Amino acid sequence: MDIVFFYPIIPNSINGNEFSLFKHQTKALQQWYEQDQSGLLRLATGAGKTITSLYGVAKIFDVSDRPRKLLFIVSVPYVALAEQWVGELNTFNMQPVKCFYSKASWETLLSNKINGLISGNIEFVSVVVVNKTL
Repeated sequence: MDIVFFYPIIPNSINGNEFSLFKHQTKALQQWYEQDQSGLLRLATGAGKTITSLYGVAKIFDVSDRPRKLLFIVSVPYVALAEQWVGELNTFNMQPVKCFYSKASWETLLSNKINGLISGNIEFVSVVVVNKTL
């Protein structure tokens, strides 16, 4: 089975609008970084937590020393929310393995990608999982 490589990028535009972070998003990432890259993003509903997170992942990947190895896992409670995350990840070229339908539809792909990451053949894997699968 061929593995297709998708590495994070910061898009030039989202929904036809030039992309850039708002000041509160930049500040949130700066504070997270200053806290040794740990903690939670606490922003109001609609303030851009998802975009802030994905921008942060893309930047971390971009500035990481080579060889890079980054596994990014998004865990959400329900399939509908998982599909929303898949769409947002795709905007940042992070084509995730969707671990929330039949195990037969994702198990081999996930295994191959993780093995590729461990072996150094690929540098980035993203996964979206729901609570039931996790």
